[in-house]
Amino acid sequence: MLHCQHPVFRIVRRIRRTCLADVDRMAVMLGSVKIHLPRIGTATSRQINKSSYCRLAKSLQLTTAAVLALAATASAQSVPLTSDTFDAEVIDVVRPSFLLFYAPWCGHCKALKPAWNEMAAEYQASTGVLIGEVDCTTNEDLCKEHDVEGYPELKFAESGATELEDYEGEDRSAEGLIAFVKELMHNGTGCQIGNLDECTAEERDFVKGYLAKSITERASALAAASAPLLAAKKAVKRIEAEMEKLEEQEEKAEEQLEEAKAKSAKNIKLMKLVDAY
Repeated sequence: MLHCQHPVFRIVRRIRRTCLADVDRMAVMLGSVKIHLPRIGTATSRQINKSSYCRLAKSLQLTTAAVLALAATASAQSVPLTSDTFDAEVIDVVRPSFLLFYAPWCGHCKALKPAWNEMAAEYQASTGVLIGEVDCTTNEDLCKEHDVEGYPELKFAESGATELEDYEGEDRSAEGLIAFVKELMHNGTGCQIGNLDECTAEERDFVKGYLAKSITERASALAAASAPLLAAKKAVKRIEAEMEKLEEQEEKAEEQLEEAKAKSAKNIKLMKLVDAY
């Protein structure tokens, strides 16, 4: 149950102290939710005591759930990350991360922020995932390091990952982002170590077998399982780098071709005409 000391009610009380006497109805904007304060008679702000404010707040035309959602969304935000904190929070850690790279001046970033904040509120108290954000205007090198090419850009790191991957989902609504985080936390399955009942029989057998290993054996098994993935990623990066070089060479060759045409094409045509005469 909401009580008179709830943060939203304290906001209402502060707003009400600014009102003039004999107010019939007043619209107050909290975020994007419009709240109407009911008529309170002819009493001035100074004459309304604490209990009156409480009654006033409780008479707002919002459901309890809406007030709580409003308070959570207003206060919720993802964890700010910087060049100094990023690696320790994101790279090669046990829990996955979902990250927003943005610029404060970016209009598309501002449009995304309500949905992002709603999703962040959903996981604000979770220890199973990190919802983070990076201001690229103050962390330019960090954003370049992780190939941020535009704003807003969403990336994620799976549990234990050493590199970020691009979020390629088209749904950037709060519901779409929440659904993605759920999948990210479960690594694409419903299996969680704290609740093996949600795992398949094959997953349970694998987890039990892995738990039975010593720390040294686990480290060796993890390294062996990770090696092909790391090798494949390196191969992709090497090919991408080679393709970039080839594209640069192609552009240079095309420029040389155009220059050669400009210099020689007219004379070549005249020579051919003479030979054919």
